[in-house]
Amino acid sequence: LASSEYLRLIAALVLGYGLSINFTDIMWKSILKKKYPDPLDYQRFMGNFSSIVGLSTCIVIFFGVHAIRILGWRMGALATPAV
Repeated sequence: LASSEYLRLIAALVLGYGLSINFTDIMWKSILKKKYPDPLDYQRFMGNFSSIVGLSTCIVIFFGVHAIRILGWRMGALATPAV
């Protein structure tokens, strides 16, 4: 790992991504727990949120396959960060 610049950069990318996701998740959930102090309301919100995320993922996957087929792999890959 220490001898390869590319592996060090990938390791830094993975580490930075993991830390940012964990910190964002902790902050987001603490804000939600303040907004929904009742556990039932919190669970209801999280269930609705998870359902919306799942439905959105299915829609993006369905249209993503067609976008890659029509526009090509490069445009499909470039569109990923925009979504």
